[in-house]
Amino acid sequence: MEILSKEFVIKKEYEEKKQEAFELFKKEEYFKAVSILEHLLKYLNQDFSVSLNYYKLKINLDLASNYLHLVDYKNSRRHINEAFRFLKDISPKDNNYYYLNFSTNYSYGLLFFEEGKYRDSLSYYLKAKEFIEGVKAENIEAYLKLMNDISNCYAKISDFDSAEKISIQAENYILSFPKGIEKYSDSYQNILATRALLFSQFGEDKKSIDIVNRFFELFPQNGSRIIDVLSVQIKNIKNPQMDELYETTLLNYLNQLIQKTGNANTMEFAKLNNLLGDMYVTYGDEESENKERRTDFYYKAEKYFLKSYEIRSNILNKESPDYAIGLNNMGFIYQKLEKYSLAEEYFRKAIIIREKLGDNNYFYSQALHNLAFVLAPQKKYDEAIKLFSKAVDIRRRTLGVENNDFVDALLNYASCLISASKKTEAKKVLEETLMVLNSKKSSDSYKRIKEAYDRL
Repeated sequence: MEILSKEFVIKKEYEEKKQEAFELFKKEEYFKAVSILEHLLKYLNQDFSVSLNYYKLKINLDLASNYLHLVDYKNSRRHINEAFRFLKDISPKDNNYYYLNFSTNYSYGLLFFEEGKYRDSLSYYLKAKEFIEGVKAENIEAYLKLMNDISNCYAKISDFDSAEKISIQAENYILSFPKGIEKYSDSYQNILATRALLFSQFGEDKKSIDIVNRFFELFPQNGSRIIDVLSVQIKNIKNPQMDELYETTLLNYLNQLIQKTGNANTMEFAKLNNLLGDMYVTYGDEESENKERRTDFYYKAEKYFLKSYEIRSNILNKESPDYAIGLNNMGFIYQKLEKYSLAEEYFRKAIIIREKLGDNNYFYSQALHNLAFVLAPQKKYDEAIKLFSKAVDIRRRTLGVENNDFVDALLNYASCLISASKKTEAKKVLEETLMVLNSKKSSDSYKRIKEAYDRL
């Protein structure tokens, strides 16, 4: 009878659990994936064999990725640091040495990018690039994704030339292969989308439009990616020519979808309606000096958000995260229209779904914050203060005090306290965070909070 080694048994269980977690990850069921991986890691950590460190490293990186999708930056960072600790035991002679170094540095790059620390992100992305250069032939998709992320990072720090250079370099690498566009279609679409956004961001609207048109020409049937391309640009509308392009393209595509499928009750259709709603909100936000025009755009947005919500109501489970997005969008547009009681109704329904995510979840904090934000104008201060306080506490624990979303929630909390004639309490909550940030007075977070404090 064959006696199996302990490492063989562990490897087998690792592969099975990792695959199970990956399937959940693809379904965006990150909490379930985290639970499986944390349990597996706890089991492996009972054994101190160096030979198992490879698996521990990989699981920590998978956990970091899942936590990042849950906007839990602290746990994501904790697992990346653990991965770096195990990385020291991987020999340069190991076949996986370069790829593991790439993956670990890349994970930190992703985390810093999500935190808005773009220069730190770029630093780790470039380290990751050093490691993958020698093995990119075996990891082409990973290499192309990294190059696209580096381009995006350069754009965030306003280095347009470097962003464009890296993007073109990635595109040329794809074109160097026979049928490269066909073979690496997903990566090529991402590169075009990022470059279109890049040109739009830097005011090169004509070039941005040309890339969007080229995208449609190359990938006319890829509806979901068309949505991605347009959604990244929708907030960067610069002139009427761009407005007309986006609006016409979306409306035409909606009609094509109906003709093609005969079914308007699909998530793709819901997302396209949602995107049109986002676009009209953007138009409205730009009309800060003209309330009548602003309100007109918001009512147009309401029509599309309502259609998206109705589709989600027809096809989704009422506990689905995508259904909660529909509720949030309805609450959001009624907040814009200052119909606070209607907004409250939708946000209360959304919070029932989000509270199941737990007290350490960013999306739950978002639901709390949204509801508090529309309760305050209705002078329902006691409940608003409790909700703001809880949202701030969650974001402090999961995002940290330097995060912009935390600062937004904190300032709105303080504003609510002032409206409720609790100025002393407002000063106290701001003072507490200023003390924590005392060693980082040059940070944007400190400056924003200090400016609000000085106005009291």
